Amino acid sequence: MFEVLRTFENINKVKIPFEVVNRRAGDAAVSFADTQVAERFLSWRASRGLEAMCRDSWHWQGKNPDGFAEQTAEAGISA
Repeated sequence: MFEVLRTFENINKVKIPFEVVNRRAGDAAVSFADTQVAERFLSWRASRGLEAMCRDSWHWQGKNPDGFAEQTAEAGISA
């Protein structure tokens, strides 16, 4: 249940505060992915695992603390 959270914390040496609460109206009851579907229909195959994805997302966020704000401003798009 906490695999992504624990992996992200371990890889990036950070502690993420969280609280387990009841689902809100509209929240998904469960979420999962099967990369075989993407491979079959899109000819795409995952090349990285969870650890690499957690490391890369934290690295990107560190380099882009405001997300895509700069790119959207340059394009004339309001966030």
